[in-house]
Amino acid sequence: MKRAIVVQPGKSGDLILTTPMAKFFNDRGYEIDWPVWDGFISYFEAFDYINPISCNMEFEKTYHSPTERYTFGSGYVLFIFDKIKQLIDEGNYDLVVNPCFSFGRSAIISLENEKMVEEYKDEGRNWIDQKYVLAKVPLEKRWDYRWTRNEKKEDELLKCIKYFAKKKYGSEKYSLIHNYQKNFRTESINNLENPVYFSYIKGYEVYDWYKVILEAEKIVCCDSCLVHFVEVVSEFKNKEKYYVGTEEPHRNEYMRNILVNNWTNLTPVDISYGGFCPWEK
Repeated sequence: MKRAIVVQPGKSGDLILTTPMAKFFNDRGYEIDWPVWDGFISYFEAFDYINPISCNMEFEKTYHSPTERYTFGSGYVLFIFDKIKQLIDEGNYDLVVNPCFSFGRSAIISLENEKMVEEYKDEGRNWIDQKYVLAKVPLEKRWDYRWTRNEKKEDELLKCIKYFAKKKYGSEKYSLIHNYQKNFRTESINNLENPVYFSYIKGYEVYDWYKVILEAEKIVCCDSCLVHFVEVVSEFKNKEKYYVGTEEPHRNEYMRNILVNNWTNLTPVDISYGGFCPWEK
């Protein structure tokens, strides 16, 4: 079998967004290696066709967020991409899938990739479109997201969320919220009751929230990992969902999302994609 390596070490939203690229090439006969920041290895447990490779920290962490699973600083970014470059040089790969850009200067981030950012801004295109073009994967494949479900974990999370809602609000009903503190638009949402805030829980991945999402009264998402997952699951189409946008309003046009899964958009930016809907072909 041919071998491919994916250049996308994280974070959670980027991994969800680009996982269908691996399936696209696996369906075409490639074994898939995927180097990632240490904390994301467990994400790939639901994808038996992907071999995750841990890029271990070899020096003091420059920055750490307690709500995430990554170390993010300029030194570590360069370290990660240097290690990926070494894997490519030594790995005898038939294909390098490299949708990365805007990670700073690194031998593996093509200057052409970086140049495309400004071109896409000028043309009114966005970063998701750019990633799929760079990977040479049709954008429609973004919605071909399939994972192996772990119903035990799904049930555990659902039980936990219902217990929390019952204890705090006196009811097992809840709305699931994922927000940025500085960019949270709720004034247009009627009857947003019993909010439960989505965050990383060690031992569980975003897809383990499947049943929690299905049973939520309402879903409110910023532009992060949860919105990317909710977007690509057809069973969530009829859920009442609100999109509150990106934390980077200064780049809003280029950083806008492409969402077709029946969202109420609370941002001033158009999030549709030419009327395309993967479940209405």
